[in-house]
Order: sequence, then C-alpha cells, then structure tokens
Amino acid sequence: MNSSLFGRHSRLLDSEIGGLLLGLAYTLAAQLQFQEERGFRLLEPGVFTGKWGEFRNQLERGLDFESVLSSDDKLTRVFLLSALSADPSRAPLREGMAPKGHIITRLFISLFGDNAPAPISLIHYQIDDSWGYLCETASLDAALGGAQLIRGATSLNQPLGLLARHCHLRASVDESLLSAARLLDDCLIVNTCSRGLVIAPSAAAPAIADAISRFVAVATLSSSARCNVTDVYPTELAFGYRAKERWFDEFARDAESIGSEGLKLLGFDYGRESVRDRARLSKAFRARKNFGELARMAMFSSPVANNSPIRNQYESSGAIAHCEECYQRPASYALPATRALCEPCHWRVSVGASMVQKTLKDDSRSFLRDSRRFAAIAILCDPFQLVFGENSSISSSISARNKLASAIDAVADEIQDSLPDPGFVVKLSPCEMLFITRGDDCDRCSDLAEKILPKRLSEHGIGEFDGCRMGCSGAEYGAPIGMHVREAISHALGDGCRRVHS
Repeated sequence: MNSSLFGRHSRLLDSEIGGLLLGLAYTLAAQLQFQEERGFRLLEPGVFTGKWGEFRNQLERGLDFESVLSSDDKLTRVFLLSALSADPSRAPLREGMAPKGHIITRLFISLFGDNAPAPISLIHYQIDDSWGYLCETASLDAALGGAQLIRGATSLNQPLGLLARHCHLRASVDESLLSAARLLDDCLIVNTCSRGLVIAPSAAAPAIADAISRFVAVATLSSSARCNVTDVYPTELAFGYRAKERWFDEFARDAESIGSEGLKLLGFDYGRESVRDRARLSKAFRARKNFGELARMAMFSSPVANNSPIRNQYESSGAIAHCEECYQRPASYALPATRALCEPCHWRVSVGASMVQKTLKDDSRSFLRDSRRFAAIAILCDPFQLVFGENSSISSSISARNKLASAIDAVADEIQDSLPDPGFVVKLSPCEMLFITRGDDCDRCSDLAEKILPKRLSEHGIGEFDGCRMGCSGAEYGAPIGMHVREAISHALGDGCRRVHS
C-alpha cells in the first residue's frame, strides 16, 4: 500500500494538530517502554522530537505503509501508528473489512503483541465548582489572579518538577514514564475552564490523573478535580468503542433482533425499513463508529475523586475576621490598607496584582483604577459540543477546537479596536473569556460581540453551532468588580443568556 499520508494536507503536521500527533506518538512510545521485555527505550525529548521531524518529512514525500510494518524500526512504526490513529481516513477502512485486519491493528500487534492490554488512556477531568472559584472574589486583582491560576491548571501548563512534587507515583509505574508529562499540553485534546480531555500512556495514567487533581489543588488552594480514566486501543481511537471486536455484522444482527423501536432508542431513527436496508444501516453505523463515540463515552462516565487531593479545610470560630475578598473563609493574612485575606485569596491577589500594575501603565486603561466604572462581559463557548460530532477523528477534533479558539480571539481583537479606551481581556480557556471594560461601554461591547461572533465563526468554517453563550453585567450601579464578573458569568450560564448562533 503506497500512500502519501498528509501529502496534500501536510500543513496539518506543522499546526497544533502536528503537536498532538507528536504527543500521541510519545504516549505510545512511553507505554512501549513499559514493556521492557520488548527492548524499546524512550529517547530523550529533544531527540524524540527530531526523529518525529524526520518522519514527518518522509510522510510528505510519500511512505509505503507495508514496508514500515515489516521493518525492524519500532520508532517509525510508533510514529505511523500515531498518525493513522489520529486521522484514519489516510488509510481508509475498505468496505466489508473489519478493523481487526486494518493497518492500524497490524501495527499495534507488531509493537505490543496480539493480546496486549490497551496502551492508551483517555483522562477526562472535571474541576469542582470552578465558576464558584472565579466568582467569589471582590477586587480586580483577585479576579484576574484567580483566572490566571485556574487557566494554568486546566491547560496543564505546569513544569515537570512541580508535577513530580505533587504526584504520588504508584508502585507499578516506572518513574521514568512520568516524563510523558512534558507533552501533556500536546496530549490535551480539548479543555474549558472546568474540564478537559487528555491522552496518556495507560501505565502512567493513574499518576497523571493524580497529578492533574493536584495541579488544580495547588493552583487554587480551595478547589479539587475529579478524573475518569478510560483505557483504549489505537483502533478505538480511529474507529470508536470496541471497533476490533464489534463491527457491522454484529450490529446488523442486533438491529434485526431489536427492531426499529430498539434502534430508535439507540439513536438510529430511520424508520422500520432501515432494519432490512443494510446500506442505510451501514451508513448509520459508520457515522457513529469514530473517535467521537469513544470520547463521548469517556466524558459521560462519572469522574471519580482521586486520592484525597490537597485541599485546605477552613473553619470559622470566635472573633476571627472573615476574608474581605470571598467573605467565606477566615482571614489569615493582613495586607496594607487593612485588607484582611484568607490564604487562597491572598494567593490569587498576589498573582493578579502584577497583572493590574502592568495594565495601569497604559493611560488608556486608567478606568481600571475606579471599580465603580467597571463592567464585565462573559463569552463562554463550549468546544465539547463542537469537536466530538459525527465523523470526527482526533485531527478533525483538534482542528475544530482551533477554529473556535481563533474565532473567539478575532472577536476580542475587533472589540478592542472599536473602543476609545481598550478593555482588559481575561482568557479563561482557549474558547472562554471575560472582557473587563468601562461601564459606559458595556452595552456597546456586548451588542458588538453578539453581532460579529456569528460572522467570525462562519469565517472560520464553523457551521451550525449553538454552543456560544454571552452574558454581561449591569453598568448602572457601582459595585466591586467581583459582583460584575459574577453577574456576567451567571447570565451566560443561565436561562436568560444570549445564545449566539453561527
């Protein structure tokens, strides 16, 4: 089989999708190293990345898949397995051929063995009450610092040393596998302010899931995260849940036994004749059997709490003063101007204060000195609704996420350019942001955002999508910035939000 994988689509290899493919390759290589009896050693990160660059060039020139499969070069087989798993359309499943004979399955067997356990894990994590964490503060520096901290935790943008310090390794995990965390950002498929989906080596998945929960705890000092780990095979990344064992013939037999009503319960509503129409059944089946099916299964499983993540417990008693930011926990720090703060709020104020100071050097943003002139706009887009639809692969999922993030960035830039006094953009995640502006500009900004966001989504190739929600704070009263942020977010999340349709 000769194929120039990504030949005319080689630009994908130079984009963020290429980074994720590298992360998936590193994941597979780390798992292969765990099976020491097969004599494979994981290369140093720089060398590994260089080898990936060489492989990418081979793909662009054209590559014979069968030659790679029969070669003794395990690393090249790992690279090819990663690339095909992320975008199986480059080696399409022939009609009537089950995935058990596909090049992806054969590559996997050649590397890991016929009866090897699943080498990859999908980790879905969910932060407990992330919106509550962002909305409980009063001042601008605390609001900005909190957003910065939770964004750093949910993007997994953490140094390896911090990961090792806050991660209790299981005895069964080779400590060197923890180096897979260096590519955690590349392995992060999609994330929002409150949850995310990550690819990891299955041998290191418990340690990485534990580390994610500790990232959140260390970043916020008051929140925790729950993780759900789903072990999968490369063929499942390409063709959906249990693709190797359960393909169309098994589905057709079940469809015949359960009838059209049973199919309707499973989401296949094609009428009574569809049970006997194998062509329509096959089309419906293939539309569901993809990475989106697997991702939805991983996300809809109930996340479980990891081993007692670091979380400070606070009790108020006697005449102890309460924090002047959250008004929930007892104060343990006293700042100048008689400002009493609890430990979590002191931490985020410290982070946010430097951001405010840098911003105030710009005279056009002098309105930030007076909290009575603030207003807030929340634009919250859920990429999970967009990226795991029908016919989705890992590559198409990442591409959809990137398009949505680019559209949000374009909206922020256009709003900024339209204002006499530029606002302050706070990115909560790639697809979620807060816009802090003058109270007088609030209605203008929200109307402009509602008008231009559908255009930008359309320009970035995003069709029918109603996952964008907007909310803004009132501008007619003076109040702490935290109240404006809270109001904007609650409006965006509530029934009274402005839904933005592309």
